[in-house]
Amino acid sequence: MINILIILFLLIGQAENEAKEHFNRGFNRYKNNDFPGAIHEYSKAISVDPFYIRAHYYRGVAHYDIKKYEDAIYDFSTVISLEGGNANAWFYRGLSRYRSGDKINGCDDIRRANSLGLHVVDYISRMCN
Repeated sequence: MINILIILFLLIGQAENEAKEHFNRGFNRYKNNDFPGAIHEYSKAISVDPFYIRAHYYRGVAHYDIKKYEDAIYDFSTVISLEGGNANAWFYRGLSRYRSGDKINGCDDIRRANSLGLHVVDYISRMCN
């Protein structure tokens, strides 16, 4: 029984390391404006660890940057479902919704980000009044 637990522990550690490696590669690609490459690496990290919040978040940011708003909404919604108090995810989902034409829900998300402590009153004033 102890051997099985040790093997499981080692496998989990390997998966975490693999996911982090893909995430780091994705982040480097993102910094170099290789958004498709970043999305690919973040997706690999997510395939290894479906609960990797940072990978979902940054993949959403990369999707947003290349105007793939529906994909960004999906990623930010995933982050929100895993970590409901993530103000940045609420904000970017709001921007993505707004830019895709869903201004009402977009503004609701941006207001939610503000209520969670992200200071985005200027966005609310400009976009949602």
